[in-house]
Amino acid sequence: MNKRQARDAGFTFAELTVVIALLGVMLAVTYAGMKVVYDGRRVSDQQALVAKDIGAPLEQMDQSLAQNLVLEQATPYTVTALVDRPTYNGTDVEFDHLERHVITATSDGRLTEQIYSTNAMRQNTGLIHTFTWSNHNANQSRGIPLFVFRDATGAAIPSTATSITANTRRLDVRVVASYDGRSFEGSRTVFFRNR
Repeated sequence: MNKRQARDAGFTFAELTVVIALLGVMLAVTYAGMKVVYDGRRVSDQQALVAKDIGAPLEQMDQSLAQNLVLEQATPYTVTALVDRPTYNGTDVEFDHLERHVITATSDGRLTEQIYSTNAMRQNTGLIHTFTWSNHNANQSRGIPLFVFRDATGAAIPSTATSITANTRRLDVRVVASYDGRSFEGSRTVFFRNR
């Protein structure tokens, strides 16, 4: 065999084994890197869900319901309240603008808030805004009340009580959301300032 034939013979088994081993190591490192990115994205998505579907509605409900003058409807999944919302005139704040807020956890997984303007007779004059806070709400599907109503002593008022709207002085709000088969929740106690 001459030198030219020996060079054209191809790769040896040892050389192929080394190349395959190196490819395996490179694939393992790539997979590990991709898994870190995927897991980080999943955690980021969950944090965004908690902020959007739980944190934002809790903050808004606290701001809106704390200023309520009249609790008109009170069920475990819906609250309707006449709210004294502030209006800003330069550095002065005036509480003379009445709005009706309807907050509902629906059976189809939505958490919504509708805000209506009212006239001097406290009648709705128009829909100002509708917020859909969440499309992942799980309060009704899991049987967890969105609202628990409490009297002046802090005792829970049964949702069947006829005096629930008159006797409520604060309420516990518990928002539950489902995402990728997991449940997330947050809660807050809203103290009524005008009662």
